[in-house]
Amino acid sequence: MSVFRAFFTLYCFSILAFSCRNSQPVSSTVSSNTLPQQTLLPTPNDWAAPTTRIYEKRNDKDALEEILDNLLKNELLDSISKNTLSKANLKDTLHSNFEIIRALKDVFLISTDTIKKEFPGFYIPLLQAIAQKYALQYQSLDITKMNKDSAVITLTTSHRSYSLSLKSDTTLGKLDESFYEIFNFILAENKTPERIYLVKKLMVNEIDSNLYYSTDNKEYGLLKLNRIDAAVFYEFPTIAELSTEIQRPLFSEKETYALLKTLDSAGFFSELKQEEKLKVFKELKNEPLYTLEDIFYLAKPLHVCIDNRIANYQKPFQEALLKVAAFSGNKFFPQAIQDASIPNSATEISFSFKGKTYSGTFVSSFDQIDIQGLINLVNRALNESGTDGNFYILDKPGLQTCYIFMTEQEVQVANALNGKR
Repeated sequence: MSVFRAFFTLYCFSILAFSCRNSQPVSSTVSSNTLPQQTLLPTPNDWAAPTTRIYEKRNDKDALEEILDNLLKNELLDSISKNTLSKANLKDTLHSNFEIIRALKDVFLISTDTIKKEFPGFYIPLLQAIAQKYALQYQSLDITKMNKDSAVITLTTSHRSYSLSLKSDTTLGKLDESFYEIFNFILAENKTPERIYLVKKLMVNEIDSNLYYSTDNKEYGLLKLNRIDAAVFYEFPTIAELSTEIQRPLFSEKETYALLKTLDSAGFFSELKQEEKLKVFKELKNEPLYTLEDIFYLAKPLHVCIDNRIANYQKPFQEALLKVAAFSGNKFFPQAIQDASIPNSATEISFSFKGKTYSGTFVSSFDQIDIQGLINLVNRALNESGTDGNFYILDKPGLQTCYIFMTEQEVQVANALNGKR
């Protein structure tokens, strides 16, 4: 029985490694009066690195013209800029898709080459300029350096304060690509339909005539869009990469309090002592909450997480089973667990529960296991044994897969709360 369904856009990019092509040795015959024939050494060309060329992506003329028409129709591009870009497209002088982004009406362009201050000091003037561009009102904006690689932005409005953690990783570029999200808290608080979106330039990596796509980390665009305008870019994902933003309004403090009170009455926090419960409530009060699932995910005592890299451990399926069993409040207690899995193989896993044996074949790769398949088997055992409760996935991206355990009554409460928004 599924309670939540979230969609996230996930983009994967190839990590390329150079390889050398070794020449095959020439076979030789050895006699008593001749030296053995020498194996041929590789020529310099055999050791050469692949020919590599990196350039900005440009779609074909028809695709570019179609998106220009759509941008004009949605008033994201003015007619003069549209005509200029159309002429350049027709003459093959439009060298990059990102030239379209640069020409949009309300785009805020960022070039990291112009950022001279050190981390994290450069974020304050950058954020101030963005707030001025999009008329975003706040009372104060501060940044605190935690260590040489991390900092926290704090933005305070007339209603509350919001915080966002930033990382400094020069291998990924000068900017933490989530920095702008602090402003979406204001827009969500004000229940406006727009959000700030990040637009990333698509790049082509041509290696020995093979094409690989990536994004640039030196030039970005920011756009304030509603859901309909954002769909124009999602319709043409090969033009530029647009971020995915949450469109829901934030829960107010009053709404958050009412939700927590209802969840507490339904028994979600029954395993916690009073002081532990108050600590969780206090932490949630300072978090930006959009959905009930956010509460389940941010309230750590309410869920259990399994590291997706658990395949590196011995008996990873057994470890996962024991972890969810410990979290279930004695509802699930597997016995006689059989786990002989090895990385990159399909293995039968079995366990006994309330006198019946349950088994399934699961794939374990070199870096992760089939966690969801295992949880499905656990839920089957719970259902067939008449146990009140199932594990439900919390759809949050990351290195861990997290689950909440709910009884049938708790599921009904959660569904009812979701139906109110």
